[in-house]
Formats: sequence, structure tokens, C-alpha cells
Amino acid sequence: MCLVGKPGSGKTALLRAIAAQLDLPCEVFSMAGMADGSAMGTSAQWATSRPSVPLQLVQRSGFANGLVVWDEIEKASDSRHNGSAFDALLPMLERSQAQAIRDPALEVAVDLSWISHFATANSVEGIPAPLRDRMRIIKMPEPTWQHIGPLSKQIIRDIARDRGIDERWYPPLADDEVDVIKEVWPGGSLRKLRRGIEGTLAAREAFMGQA
Repeated sequence: MCLVGKPGSGKTALLRAIAAQLDLPCEVFSMAGMADGSAMGTSAQWATSRPSVPLQLVQRSGFANGLVVWDEIEKASDSRHNGSAFDALLPMLERSQAQAIRDPALEVAVDLSWISHFATANSVEGIPAPLRDRMRIIKMPEPTWQHIGPLSKQIIRDIARDRGIDERWYPPLADDEVDVIKEVWPGGSLRKLRRGIEGTLAAREAFMGQA
């Protein structure tokens, strides 16, 4: 599956949330600027050899059915000088081939057929046809101020997790706080919405410090 939408629309965050809801280990790998096939493993003959991204996820988590997000997939280079990032991905997306993929770092065939593959893109332009043919393309709707309620709850949970704080210390936004955020965020990038919420939480903390 490939989620296509504007930058900041929450594509990657949604896929992380899906993985968390399913209790699956997740790896987000940026494809932006990739100009070779190293994401699918590098040769054991190299001092810096490493397994493929999916196999690293299996090794780290101990689970064979993890979820890999190929982020900004359309921004990978189509160069084939040191192997193509796109060509390397193709067998991963075919279950029959993924059952016995030879990993260049281990030099043995490994079964990666239980890995779920997702991708994000700002546009389908730049994604080769063979890759698009193997993926279900889903248009990611752009969030608006009408979605502030559920979005803010998830963002507050993420902020609490990132800060290592129990989310119960951060109650949901009050109506007057939502009204303030609406004035600065009419919709669009969730990164801007997060900055607005972080500012609101900072204002809460400053007020509590003065109380």
C-alpha cells in the first residue's frame, strides 16, 4: 500500500499508528536521495556490510511479521550505478519471491514473506510503473480544522511518549485552547498543528508555574 498526499498530511504518522494498533514492530526508512540498492543489503565482502532493512527489523524485534514503511519513495534516484533502489524493492513485494531472497550480507536465502510493506509519497510521479503495479495507491485526504479533536489527542499522546511522560499529565485540549489553535491552523500540515499544540502545552506549564 502507498499513501499519497501533501507533505505534512500525516501519512507516516498514520502508518506508525496502524503498526502500533496491530502491535507490530515498525521500521520507517527514508527513500529520499537513495541512489543504490543498499536498503536491500550490502555485500559481505564490504567492511560495512549489513542485512536488508526488513531483515534488520526481524533481527531487532524477533518477529517475522513486522511492518516496513518506505518513506518518500518517489524521491529515490532511478540511478543503476550501484544497483537500483526501486529494482531491489520489487522482489520484496512479491510473496513468492520474498520467501527465498538471498541476503548479500549473510550470503544465504532468507524468508521475508511475512513482512508488510507500506510506502508514502507526495505524488505518484517518480514511482516506476512496475512498483506502482505492485501497490495499492490510496489518496491521503488533507486534514482540516474540523479534525482538530481526534488529531490533537493523538498528537498529545505522541508528545507525551517522546518526552517520556505519562499522557495523563496532558489532558485533552479545552474548548478555548481549540479556538486559539484554529486561528493559527486552518488545516494542512500536521507539523504546524503539532507546533501549535506544543505551544499550548508550554503555555499551560507556564501558567501552572505561576499558580
